[in-house]
Amino acid sequence: MTFLVNKNAWDKLPDHYKAILESAFAYVNIDMQAKYDVQNPQALQRLLQQGVKLRKFSDDILQQAYKINQEIMEELASKDKVYKKVYDSWKKFRGDINDWFKTAELTYVNFGFYTK
Repeated sequence: MTFLVNKNAWDKLPDHYKAILESAFAYVNIDMQAKYDVQNPQALQRLLQQGVKLRKFSDDILQQAYKINQEIMEELASKDKVYKKVYDSWKKFRGDINDWFKTAELTYVNFGFYTK
């Protein structure tokens, strides 16, 4: 969930309004995630019960999509300083978080998600 607030407008808000908004943002984020986690498995079961067959994208398709996506983001970064600043920060974060999740989560995912 993403919330965008004009920084100048935010800075002018009294602290108690900022606290109210931060609480509301947190609530909406938690509520959305909870609904996502509950409703998506239910929707998947309804699809499967109707005979839908799930297929994963091939590694070739995923690799090509990733490559094209990287090219697009790099091109956008080369043309827009603000985009580049955000993109460079995001790339570092993505690398760091991927390293963390490979360490903290991937072992369990490979075991737990495929063990019934």
